[in-house]
Amino acid sequence: MSRTSAYLWLGLIGVVGCCILLPSPNNRGLVEATLFSGWFVRLRELVTEHDADWFLIAAVIGVIAVTTTAVHGIGVRCRGPNGWNRKRSLAIAGLLSLITFAGIAAVNLTHNAAILFDLPHWQIDHSAARTRKLNNMKQIGLGLFGHHDAEKQFPPGGTFDSDGRRLHGWQTMILRYIDQVPLYQQIDLSESWASPRHRQAFATPVAIYGHPLADEHNAEGYALTSYTGNIHVLGGKPTTLAAITDGTANTILLGEVAHNLKPWGMPMNSRDPSLGLKHPEGFGGKKGGGVAFAMADGSVRWLARDTDPEILKALATPNGGEGAKAHEIPD
Repeated sequence: MSRTSAYLWLGLIGVVGCCILLPSPNNRGLVEATLFSGWFVRLRELVTEHDADWFLIAAVIGVIAVTTTAVHGIGVRCRGPNGWNRKRSLAIAGLLSLITFAGIAAVNLTHNAAILFDLPHWQIDHSAARTRKLNNMKQIGLGLFGHHDAEKQFPPGGTFDSDGRRLHGWQTMILRYIDQVPLYQQIDLSESWASPRHRQAFATPVAIYGHPLADEHNAEGYALTSYTGNIHVLGGKPTTLAAITDGTANTILLGEVAHNLKPWGMPMNSRDPSLGLKHPEGFGGKKGGGVAFAMADGSVRWLARDTDPEILKALATPNGGEGAKAHEIPD
């Protein structure tokens, strides 16, 4: 047996051995099926999630054709027409394509390995999701400051009619300041957000209101938000920056939530940070070490999930005089 054949057999035995020895997670089926059939599952997901970009497909075919022609021209020029043939050109072009596909294969292998070891998608996409989440909170914060600049105050947690019925929430009030003017113009502020005429508007997802890894709609079809306000700032009457005497850097403006998500148009969508970061009706992230908050100075910071509720209370009140500083998770 040649050395190459021996390596091939050893590799095959190793793959089969791993498939036999590794446990099957949560009765999902054989490990072999998870590893290898995962290719077809992933391909099906990509096909169903995306429309075919025929221009891009044509461009790829064109690039392959040009590459093959260029390789053939260089080969003929260097080796002469008798020392080079089309078969060699096609072989080299095929090798280059194989290297490209190998990179795609590595991505899919990581995806399937995560499924094998029962890791949820948030762990694979954690870094990208974290970046997007922080950007969302900064954009929402800018919207709140835009409202403050225009109205000389932050929006209230909710508006009400003369009979005390809830009309609209603070996230509706800042649509004009987060590049959502067309959506804002569909809403009648004198009529309840839950009226039938508003269903289409409030069923529309707003990109920066959604968590990268959260569901977008509830059972009634309303688009959800993964961010909520600090009830001490965005919960009652309008608050101004001047009223935040504890310091804007030490006062929570809004934060992320992971449980009991509410529609972004719902009035009084605010929570109390002092409940703690593990309370189902409080603030909290999906999973991981910390929870993201936007502060009243425009900064975004991470607070440990086990942060003392007393410290959270100090950061929640805009004029409580506590002067506490919470533990911040380093990036």
